[in-house]
Amino acid sequence: MPIAIKIPPVLRQVFNTDEKESIDVLNQIDAAQRNGYERSLEVHLQAFREWIDRRFQVADEKRGLALQETNQRLQQAAHELKLYVNQLVGESDAKNEKRFTELKADLKINFEERFAEMEVKSAERHASQLKWMVTFFIGLLFTLVGLMFTYLQLMGKP
Repeated sequence: MPIAIKIPPVLRQVFNTDEKESIDVLNQIDAAQRNGYERSLEVHLQAFREWIDRRFQVADEKRGLALQETNQRLQQAAHELKLYVNQLVGESDAKNEKRFTELKADLKINFEERFAEMEVKSAERHASQLKWMVTFFIGLLFTLVGLMFTYLQLMGKP
């Protein structure tokens, strides 16, 4: 927007020009200052965008490393859970075998029928126990993962 300035005649004599030319020169100076200010704002905005992009990139890298670490921990926990379940299965099988031999010695009558009943009951108890244990550990893992993600979200914000 042009700025109209009335230049006193004394200054006009110094510039040795008429008033209209002086106003044009002042308007050009004003436009150059405005353009310089706009360019300066653009440079600052670009620098700010680059800074924000770098911050997001660093945060994404940290989250990626944390996710990899969490995945490794989950895999290790799953492996330990499998070993523990296998150990429990072995212990349960040993207990079942011991019970079976005691029943076999005590109950000679209707051996096959009673053995089938005991084996079915034992398998049901064992399966139920394993289901509850696996359910508990899976729930524990989901809870830990949920807490880890919550922690990462709270601590990972820049």
